[in-house]
Amino acid sequence: MQMGATLDYTLLVLIELNKSAIDTILNKSLSLFQSGHIFFSSLTLALYLVVVPLGWKVYFNPTHSKLIHWHHRLGWLTFFLRSLGFILMFSMMGADF
Repeated sequence: MQMGATLDYTLLVLIELNKSAIDTILNKSLSLFQSGHIFFSSLTLALYLVVVPLGWKVYFNPTHSKLIHWHHRLGWLTFFLRSLGFILMFSMMGADF
């Protein structure tokens, strides 16, 4: 999970440097699917900030059932949102930004 989060953040920085993604979000008219991609991908990046540290806490305290419970639930939610963001990413291809 930590490697996946690192790759996602790295990809975000590269997209910003090469395509000015933030400027596109703020100043262009986006379709519903494109807005959905940005929304779900942003939620995923925010959840990484919770899931990864929680995973480290579970790693160092594997008997704490409440931590494990929340780590699994948030992990699956993060995976689901990341999958939606990935599917909706195809709506961004070929767009004239």
